[in-house]
Order: sequence, then structure tokens, then C-alpha cells
Amino acid sequence: MRLLGYVRPYVGILLVAFVCSGIYAGTRTARAYLIKPFWDLVVQPQLEVGTQPSWADWVGAIDLPETVDLGSLTSGEEPASDAGSADASKAAVRTESAIAEEVRAALPNLLFATALLLLILPAAHFGQEYLTHYLLGRVLVDIQQGLCSKLLSLPLGFHVGASRGETMSRVMNDAQRAHVALELLFSQMLPATLMLLVGVATLLFISWQLSLTLVVVGPLVAGIIAFFGTRIRKNAMRRQKSQGTVTHRLLQILAGIKVIKAFDAGEVEERAFERENLRFFRNNMKVVKYRAFSRTVVEAINNSLGVGFLLVGFGAVMSGVFSLTFGDVFSFILVMQSSCYGPMKSITRGWTKLQEAAPSAERFFELLDKEAEVADPPGAVELDDLEQGIRIVKVCFTYGREPVLRDVSLDVAAGEVIAFVGRSGSGKTTLA
Repeated sequence: MRLLGYVRPYVGILLVAFVCSGIYAGTRTARAYLIKPFWDLVVQPQLEVGTQPSWADWVGAIDLPETVDLGSLTSGEEPASDAGSADASKAAVRTESAIAEEVRAALPNLLFATALLLLILPAAHFGQEYLTHYLLGRVLVDIQQGLCSKLLSLPLGFHVGASRGETMSRVMNDAQRAHVALELLFSQMLPATLMLLVGVATLLFISWQLSLTLVVVGPLVAGIIAFFGTRIRKNAMRRQKSQGTVTHRLLQILAGIKVIKAFDAGEVEERAFERENLRFFRNNMKVVKYRAFSRTVVEAINNSLGVGFLLVGFGAVMSGVFSLTFGDVFSFILVMQSSCYGPMKSITRGWTKLQEAAPSAERFFELLDKEAEVADPPGAVELDDLEQGIRIVKVCFTYGREPVLRDVSLDVAAGEVIAFVGRSGSGKTTLA
């Protein structure tokens, strides 16, 4: 929810991208649904009378030819010429003529709908992709800018006491993964959810009886995703902490490389780095394991569901229940594959990755929640030009650990030059 706060300034762009996602989801589903009218109005009538479809006849480009028995042409026999065959031929001509008229009426509408979808689909997809990535790019700029401002506002005690490796890990890795969480939400999970909703509505329209199976499967898939998501999030938090340790160890090696070389301690440091690196690897593999488990289980459920719908659907058509046609079954399977199966995979993949990114976002916000430099008290006096000098009387100072300055008093006249001399860590820079 805090990450979503970065999106608030760009809510207008988000709404337009949301509309484009809805249009894209609708046109993709409609494209798959077109198989139903095409099959029921064009292909199935031709199959029922046993004739081969002729595109020229369908669009009325040429007149219908005299109908002959296709079986006799195939076998090489001459067409029958008795009275019974003549009556059958006339009946066939009438049947084909009626079918051709139905096809001529339906085909232009189908072709127009197809052309319209082919125009709308890429335009909606471009709008969704471009606007979403524009939004995410602006959010990334804001995150990085806010992080830089926060680091500059933190007191020196934080920078002295904090592990540089931990700080670098939060700045480089956690902030980037926090942005990935928004990217997953807006570029993957939100469009997939819209497409899934449109797909389920279309499946209910085609056959609510077949769609009832989704009521049973849906909660099962959601439960599996939630089960593995919890474990992914827990292990992702451990992985991020160990990654910070690895970064800190590497920075220590680089900072102390002269001492390491002088004491020939390269092997000792190498083994220490290897231990931290392997700990990070093991934590990462636990995340990968649960992610692979969740995707595999959902994939198996989806494949079994597709085969089950195919068998039940064709069985219903052959037995005459549910008033289904072959066009209904074909369109149901296509819509389920394109608008339900694919989006469900995307949601599963996105949710597992979101659980990986959530701990990084938490660590990122922990850094942003650090207290900034102490503000001036209400009665502070604003200093103008220095006229007489600077007087320090019994000043003490600490960075949060042992005191750096103890009861320091100093008088510096205006224009006077003073040199501070002392051992490393004695407080020269702090006093300045």
C-alpha cells in the first residue's frame, strides 16, 4: 500500500492504461469467441449436407453450380439418372442453396468483426504497454530521488554506525526489487486479472453449466498460490538479509585489501566470503523451490481442467444435453485457453514474484523511516555574519556509541586560522 502511494501523482495515466487493458482483454476474448459463429453458421451446415465449402459460393462471386453426388465423383462412377436420383439431386440443390444464402448473410458480418478486432487489438496493446511503462519509469525516478534525499538527511551517526554493505544492499537491491513489485502489479497482474474476469464472463455466457467447474477449481488454485506465497515471502526476507551480508563482506575485503595482502590472509577471507555466499545461495534456492512448486501444481490443474472440459463438452454435444453445439465447445476451449489459462499462469507467476519483492519493499521503507537530522529547536537563533568569533563551552558529542568529544571548550576569533592536530579518530573532523 505504501508503494502505491508513489502512483498517486500519475493516477490519470493509470486510468487510461487501465481502460486500454480492459479493451485489450475484451478484444482478445472476442477473437477466441469468433470460432463459435464461424463454426455454427459456416462450417457445420456444409458438413451436414456432405459438401465441400466453396468460398466463391459463400460470398456470391459466382452462381451456384449444379449439384452432383460427391461420393460418385470420388469413386469414379457416373451420377445416377433415374427419377429417384433426380429428386434427391433437386433436394440437394435446394439444401445447398439455402445454406449458401445463410452463409452469404453471416460471412460479411463475421469478416467485419474480425477486421475490427484486428485494428483495435494492437492499438489497445500499445496503449497498455507504453502507458504502463511510462508510469513505472516515473515511479522509479521518484523512488530513487526520495532515497537520495533520505540518505542526505540522515544524521552522520547513521552513516558512521551502519554497515556499508547493508546500506548498499538496501539502496541497490531492495529499492530495485520494491520497484519490481509495482511493475508486476501494473504490467502483469492487473492486465491478467482483467482478462481473467472477461474470460470467465464469456465462459458463463457460452455455457454456465460447464463454467460451474471453475467455482470448484478457482478457490483450490487461490489456496495453492496463498500457501506457497507465504513460504516464498518468509525465505525471500532471509535471502535479502544474507545478500546484504555478502555485499558487506565484499566491501570489507576491498577496503582492507592492503592489510589482507600484508598478512597473507587471502585464503581466510576467501573462505569467509564463501560461507556467506553459500548461505545466500541456499536461501535463494528455497525461494526458487517454492516458486517452482506453485507453478507446477497450477499448471497441472489447468491442463487437467482443459482435458476435462473437452471430454465433458463433446459428450454433452453427442448426448444432446445443455443444448450445446460443437461451436460452443470449440469457443469455450479457446476462450478458456487464451483468456483464463494464460492469465491464471500470469497471476500465479506474478503473485510468487510479488511475495519475493515484498520483503525488499519492507527493508526499503525501513530505511526511509529512519529519523532524519535533528531539527532546530523552536527557540533557535538564526546566525548572520560572523563578527567577533566562535566560542564553544564544554561541548560533548557522540554518534550513538562512545563519546567522541568530552567537555571541549574553544575560542576562535574572527579571521583566525587554527590547525587541529591529533591521532586518527580523536575527533578532529567532528570538532570541525
